[in-house]
Amino acid sequence: MGKSARVLGEEFGRTAREMNALLKQYGYLDGNPGAYGVTEKGQQYAKEQYHSRGTGCYAQYNRNWETRTWSEDTVAALRADMEANPGGFDDGESPAKEEAIFEPEPTES
Repeated sequence: MGKSARVLGEEFGRTAREMNALLKQYGYLDGNPGAYGVTEKGQQYAKEQYHSRGTGCYAQYNRNWETRTWSEDTVAALRADMEANPGGFDDGESPAKEEAIFEPEPTES
C-alpha cells in the first residue's frame, strides 16, 4: 500500500498541501492545487487510481475522483533531490503569470 501526501508530509513535518507543493517543486507533480498530475519523474513513484460512485440518475449524484499514493522509495528520492538542489527544480514562474498567458482574448460587443 502506498502513502498519501498527508502521510508523506508527516515524515517531512509538513501538511498534505505543503507536501504536494514540495513534490511539485522537485518535479514529481505538475499543475495547481486541486488539479495536480504526476510528471514523468513522479510516475516511477506514484500510483493514481480513478474512482466513480456511478449510481446512475442525475449527474450531481455520480461523484468521480482520483486518489494518488506514493511508494516507499519516494521519501529517499525526494530527500536526495532536496540535498542535491536545496532550491528545488521549479521554474520560478508564478501561477498568476501562467494564468495570464491563457486568458481569453477580449471580444468586442
